[in-house]
Amino acid sequence: VFSFGRFNPPTTGHAKLVDRIHRIAKQAKGDPMVFTSHSVDKKKNPLTHKQCVWYLRKFFAKKVGIPDVAARTIFDICGALFEQG
Repeated sequence: VFSFGRFNPPTTGHAKLVDRIHRIAKQAKGDPMVFTSHSVDKKKNPLTHKQCVWYLRKFFAKKVGIPDVAARTIFDICGALFEQG
């Protein structure tokens, strides 16, 4: 069970999403994961990808996996997950 988004910066709304992903994955006996996009601009996306992943891991690492992958689209993520098995 995964989500893909900017999460830039992480908000309380993202915390609710993480809780939901965690709950659904637990019911499905799956792995909960959050993937972040690589979008960066000073107005809408103030954090770099690395900073965003760092904050997400700091806040949510106990509930979901937060891989630091080079995926830029949901199709890249699906491909990476397929390769993992």
